[in-house]
Amino acid sequence: MTIAIALQVHDGVVLASDSALTLNDPTKTGSASILNVYNNGNKIFNLLKGFPIGAVFYGAGSIGKSSVPTLIKDLRRRFAGESPTTEKRWKINSKNYTIEDVARKAREFIFDEHFVPLNVTTAGAQFGLAVAGYSSGAQLRAG
Repeated sequence: MTIAIALQVHDGVVLASDSALTLNDPTKTGSASILNVYNNGNKIFNLLKGFPIGAVFYGAGSIGKSSVPTLIKDLRRRFAGESPTTEKRWKINSKNYTIEDVARKAREFIFDEHFVPLNVTTAGAQFGLAVAGYSSGAQLRAG
């Protein structure tokens, strides 16, 4: 069982999680689907360095053959405009972005691009990603 929390407090946003990370085989069910459990996994990420945007995930630690931390690093490269094959719309403009737009893009990347092509049923699939932070120009925005 995973614990993941996104909490807005007066001075910012707090993200917290346990550290157990379970990698699954989507072609199998039940306990046979568990490939490995890491007790020191990272489930909390800054989605773009220098920006007040973070995410915490819970549930499965992998989607297909890719671990969620690896997918998040790929998403971070898109947001930074460092992925040469990515459309320009993915790069986050420091002067004009919303957390809602960042969350939509994160869903598109994780769910539409990586989960849907696996053609597995969503019944029993347990995965969630909470995106939190401050939109450009919002109060309490860091530096």
